[in-house]
Amino acid sequence: MISDSQRAGVSGRACSVSMVTLDVEPWQGLHFAGTGEVLDHGEPTSGAGLGRGEADLRAWLTVDWFFGPQLELRTDLVWRKDRGEMLQTQLHIYL
Repeated sequence: MISDSQRAGVSGRACSVSMVTLDVEPWQGLHFAGTGEVLDHGEPTSGAGLGRGEADLRAWLTVDWFFGPQLELRTDLVWRKDRGEMLQTQLHIYL
């Protein structure tokens, strides 16, 4: 399990993102992961300050396959609140 939290300033606003990931490897080289993410754009609806507005929630389901010494194929299904789903596939070749 991996957990991370970061804060940064964007265009003069303070924003933050936190995420937690659970990764399992049932067979060598094949990973299944689930990630939950909370994003605060620094624009609270009440004007009360960072972290007091409406959070942007996201969830990721990932299949990651390391099928060669320097080859990785990863597919992510990302659900974003108010934006729907997104499916992306990436092929990584490590030199």
